[in-house]
Amino acid sequence: TKALKKFRRRNLLRCLQGALVDFPQRLISALVVKAYYSTWNQGAFMGAVIGISRHL
Repeated sequence: TKALKKFRRRNLLRCLQGALVDFPQRLISALVVKAYYSTWNQGAFMGAVIGISRHL
């Protein structure tokens, strides 16, 4: 039972870490999509996004 508790705790931590890493990426991609569709010069915008994403 001790090993099971340890296993569960480790899995929970891993799940939380995954969610914390995943959330900003989803937020950024949602903002990028919204900004992409609301800009007139989409080619220049995508160039800027690609340039920024290379530095992340």
